Amino acid sequence: MDDTTYTIMNETDQGPQAIGTLDEISALSQVHTHAVYLHDAETFFVDKLDVDRKIAHVRREGVDYYTQSVSESSIVVRNTEREGTWRVSKLALGDVTVSLNVVMFKKIKFGSRESIGYENLDLPTQTLDTTAFWLVPRAAALDECRAWGRVPAEGLKGIANVLVEIVPLFVMADTTDIGSIVDSSNLGTPAIFLYDKYPGGIGFSERTYQWTEQIFTAAWELVSECPCIDGCPSCVGAPPPAGGHDAAGERDIIPDKETALILLHHFLEKPPYTPKQRVVPSNTRVLPAVEEPNVPVKPLPANEEAKVRSRLQWLKRKKA
Repeated sequence: MDDTTYTIMNETDQGPQAIGTLDEISALSQVHTHAVYLHDAETFFVDKLDVDRKIAHVRREGVDYYTQSVSESSIVVRNTEREGTWRVSKLALGDVTVSLNVVMFKKIKFGSRESIGYENLDLPTQTLDTTAFWLVPRAAALDECRAWGRVPAEGLKGIANVLVEIVPLFVMADTTDIGSIVDSSNLGTPAIFLYDKYPGGIGFSERTYQWTEQIFTAAWELVSECPCIDGCPSCVGAPPPAGGHDAAGERDIIPDKETALILLHHFLEKPPYTPKQRVVPSNTRVLPAVEEPNVPVKPLPANEEAKVRSRLQWLKRKKA
């Protein structure tokens, strides 16, 4: 991806006025045609994104919903800079190439976060060379999901969605700065990838590697304390709209809260989680309870811990 900049033009009675700029990867996901763009606490409707001229034509309009883009993505690991083990999982940090294609967007009501519709999009694919953090679950974690009749990839997708909300609290970023992918093509086994949405990376992935224990603990707290039954936009995320587009791969992984909790308990070496509404094959052995190991955790600085806890409480309440 190059350094192409898009200009956001507000079409007013006095003529067009530039109100901001975005890099290309952000423009295609935030100011595509018919998006709702938030600027200075006001909502702007995007009449058209002119990809050739690099201009988003917007107009101020009060609407009761916002938009969220849905992308198809793939990732290729180019180089592994660091590898390690966290509890029972493998971690790594390295250089990756991410291909992104915004294929549709959802309309979501303010407040209730109810999905009220979607539209398909036809936008060019972007390629981003950046840095990424990835976690590789051990085979036993995946087998535990299958033993309960669950699909591991659906739990990993849910965790990836949560991490996009949680990681920025620890690395001093915004949720739009972090991307996530669940992929098995690079390593031969499913893994969660979190990458910097900036060419070359700017340190978010490295800090994620450093704060793995705290980040995954916060993710477990958020998911386990969410009052929803099957998962929601406030925790593991909502499933993509059925029939939203024809691309294979975007519709096949639906985030699953219960599977996410099975995996998070395994990652954090907590007692095995018993999922609700489980489907257990007749030959499945119920896993015995185990004591949670006492793993020392490096504390956050007091001021940063207060910020993180405050933000977590906000995330837990934002469904209301």
